Amino acid sequence: MTPKLSGWHTSDGSVAVGVALVAAAAALLMALALIVVGLRQHALLRAAADAAAVSAADARRGITAGVPCDVAARIARLNGFDVAECTATERGMLVVLHHDSVFGSMSATAHGGRPTG
Repeated sequence: MTPKLSGWHTSDGSVAVGVALVAAAAALLMALALIVVGLRQHALLRAAADAAAVSAADARRGITAGVPCDVAARIARLNGFDVAECTATERGMLVVLHHDSVFGSMSATAHGGRPTG
């Protein structure tokens, strides 16, 4: 004869509810992790756009060697992104980077020019 444990009943569905709660918590944590990774990816894209725009502006002003948009493309590639647009403006260089990821299509725009002040 097997001993019965008092207070341990599986017929009332508490095990199923417990499993469902653990599964829901795991799904919520996975969704949160994906959001954090997506936000990080977009922050990296914005930082790379800033670096590309400033580098292109420096090349345009003759501070560094190279063709401005080629310099921007090199900086973007080093960071794993693509240049969607590179334009000389009155104020400096406008650079738009683009990236396709599992989170969808992302882009970031940055302007680099002469220091103010």
